[in-house]
Amino acid sequence: MARFALSALLLLAVVVGNSAFSTDPLLDEAAAEAQRALFKYELPSKEQTGLSSAGRPMMMKWAGMVHDMEPSCECKNCTRGSAHWVMDHVISYLKEKCETTECPYLKKKCDMAAKHPKVTFGYLFAAVRPVSLGYAWCNGKGVCGKDSDPELSVDELSVGDSMDQLQKLVGESESDLMSEMVEKVQAANVAGAVAEGIDALINGADEDEANTICKGCIKVTSMVVFWETVGKIKHFCKTTKSEMVKKHCDMAKKHPQEAFGYLAYKLRPGEWACGYCFGNKMCGDSSAQDTFQDDVLFQLAGQADGFTFADEETVTAVYQ
Repeated sequence: MARFALSALLLLAVVVGNSAFSTDPLLDEAAAEAQRALFKYELPSKEQTGLSSAGRPMMMKWAGMVHDMEPSCECKNCTRGSAHWVMDHVISYLKEKCETTECPYLKKKCDMAAKHPKVTFGYLFAAVRPVSLGYAWCNGKGVCGKDSDPELSVDELSVGDSMDQLQKLVGESESDLMSEMVEKVQAANVAGAVAEGIDALINGADEDEANTICKGCIKVTSMVVFWETVGKIKHFCKTTKSEMVKKHCDMAKKHPQEAFGYLAYKLRPGEWACGYCFGNKMCGDSSAQDTFQDDVLFQLAGQADGFTFADEETVTAVYQ
C-alpha cells in the first residue's frame, strides 16, 4: 500500500470523481489560468497576497501533510508555495470575472461564493487541485521526487476519476452503492413524486409545471446522495483503525466548511440526480434544466453553516 497522504478527503471522497456529465467553463478557464501562472513561478513565496485568510491555514496543513513520503522539507515548502501561487491566481481570476460580469446568473453564483468563502475555497481546491499541480511543478524543478515513495503512481497524484479508492475503504461496489442510494431516494418520497410527475407529463403538463417536477426530483435526489455519502464518511472516520485515514478525518473535522465544498465538487450530486430523474422520466427536454444542478449547489452551500464532521448525526432532515 502506498505510504502517502494526498489530501484530507482524497481517500474518503472519490465516489464519483471528475465530472462525467457537465463542466463549468469558468472553472476550466480559471484552472487553465493557474497552469499558465506556474510558468512564471520561480521560488516559494513567503508572502501570498490573493488567498483568502480563511483558507490559508487549511492549505498550509494540507500541503504539509500531502506528501508524507517526501522526507525533504525543501520539497514540502516548494509544494506549499507553488500551491499558494496557483490558488492566488485562480481566486484573483474569478474575482475579476465576478466584478466585471454583466450576466445575472453569474452574478448570482458570485454572490453565493462571497457569502460562503470557506465552502467556495474547498470547492475550488477540489476543482483546481493546486497541491497536485504544485507538487508536479516541484518535481519538474528537481526539488521533489528524489526520495519519494516508489509506489506512488500518476493516478494517485491526481484526484482520479473512479470510485475504486473509497470502495476499497468502505467495502462497497459501485452497483451496491447505487442500489442503496436509490432506496434512500425512494424512502425520501421521491417514488410518489415520480408517479405523479409521469401522470402530469402524460396528461400534457405545461413547461413551467414540468420544470417544477424535474427540479423537485433533482433537488431531493441530490440531497439524498450528498448527505447519505457524508454519513458514510462520518461512520468510516468513526470506525477506521488506519492512522493515515484518521489524519485525513481530523483534517476534515478541523476545516469542515472547506471539506464541505471539496465534497460538493467531488461528489457532484446533481449529476447522480440528473441520471436518476432523466431515467425515470421526471425530466424531459428543457433548457431550464441546465440550471438545476447549480441551484442544488446553491442550496447545499446554504446548508453548510454549522456543518461538522465531528459526529455521525442523522442527516435526513435536510433532504427537503
